[in-house]
Amino acid sequence: WAMASQLALYLALLDFGIAPAITRILVEHKDGPLFGRVVATAWLVQVAQAVIILVAGVVVVTALADVIGVRPEWAGPFRQVMLMLTGLLSLSFLSRIFLHLLDAHQRQHLTNYAQLLLLGVNFVVLLFCLRAGYGLLSLPLGQLAGWLAQTALCLIASLRLRPTDVATRLRER
Repeated sequence: WAMASQLALYLALLDFGIAPAITRILVEHKDGPLFGRVVATAWLVQVAQAVIILVAGVVVVTALADVIGVRPEWAGPFRQVMLMLTGLLSLSFLSRIFLHLLDAHQRQHLTNYAQLLLLGVNFVVLLFCLRAGYGLLSLPLGQLAGWLAQTALCLIASLRLRPTDVATRLRER
């Protein structure tokens, strides 16, 4: 678990500060006519980040078991769990656009609720899977369930956002 957390933190550094920049750019363009294009471009940047994280993670995980001295009988399950967690981290980058949209529209409370939901669902599924005897697979299963819950909440909340009608706002002034 500790190794998976450390790897995830190092791979998340591949964000290079792009997440706050995306939110700032979305805030600047949320009332403009190019907002849809800005969102699409921001998502494509995050797709590129997800691919980089996935490739870097696969390369690191493939060699990691030998480097840190994992016993041969545990090397297979170790790689399997680490690859699953790397894939989930990569998936989380694909869905971050919804968090950025909510932040750009000043809905930080929803992003906080979504993160609480992620932690809660992850914890419950992790406990359930451990009790059911899934062992190490409980970690990625909990992460997957939490990510799905968070993404569903953020997607629904993002779809409910209504872009401000610029012409209406200009007439009111």
